[in-house]
Amino acid sequence: TAAMRLMGALPPPLHARAARRTYRAGFFGGIVSNMPGPPLPMSLAGARLGDVHPILPLADGVPFAVGALSWNGALHISVTAEPNVLPE
Repeated sequence: TAAMRLMGALPPPLHARAARRTYRAGFFGGIVSNMPGPPLPMSLAGARLGDVHPILPLADGVPFAVGALSWNGALHISVTAEPNVLPE
């Protein structure tokens, strides 16, 4: 939507504030994001990158987030959660 495109164009501090207000408690129960990555190995300053971790921050009042990233022929998944959401 136009509102989401506008929010994406904001400078990072304003974008963070707008995202917190938009995705406040009660709006939804969790965040799930699938991010496509490059299909080939990547390097940084001549060193091959071995692993990636798609860690998503929690929005205020949102108890968990799941990130998935396809990269170099593998699917990497991470879960970020408030401590009281997942039993030990």
